[in-house]
Amino acid sequence: MLISIIGTGCGAQATAAPATVKPATAAPATAMPPTVAPATVAPTTAAPATAAPATAAPTVPGKQFVIGLSNFSLGNSWRVQMIAEAEYAAKQNPQVEQLIVTQADNSVEKQIADMEDLINLKVDAILVTAINPDALVPEIDKAMAAGIVVVDFDNLANTQNITANIVVDQKQFGST
Repeated sequence: MLISIIGTGCGAQATAAPATVKPATAAPATAMPPTVAPATVAPTTAAPATAAPATAAPTVPGKQFVIGLSNFSLGNSWRVQMIAEAEYAAKQNPQVEQLIVTQADNSVEKQIADMEDLINLKVDAILVTAINPDALVPEIDKAMAAGIVVVDFDNLANTQNITANIVVDQKQFGST
């Protein structure tokens, strides 16, 4: 699921139909599986990036990546399914060495600590769904300064200093 979204940022292989991509700070997002509503990558800072077709996503031969997923809650079935799909996608992708999932139990302080832990582990990328749009901005800034790809999705952080934002069109999602 989300592992394929940051694939081009880390060099992983893309899957399924392409997402709608607008300019981003770094590499563009790739596709989402057909069971998930199409996503839109919101514009951030820096020069416009162009999206490679899903069939031509770059790979880094022999390179494996460690990816962190900072989740604020498992309070509903959607979030439980999201984690299960991320873990499944990571296992299916030979370029993902490890997926580290953190779960903040609806605590701002815990999610900040989780982000700091992922930064200290020097993961290659962090996927984050923010419990609070402002609280994680300093940690996102630290991750970006450390050269870590950061992609927020669902609950976005209030920052332009991010690799990509993944936004689902809720109307289209509800119609499929």
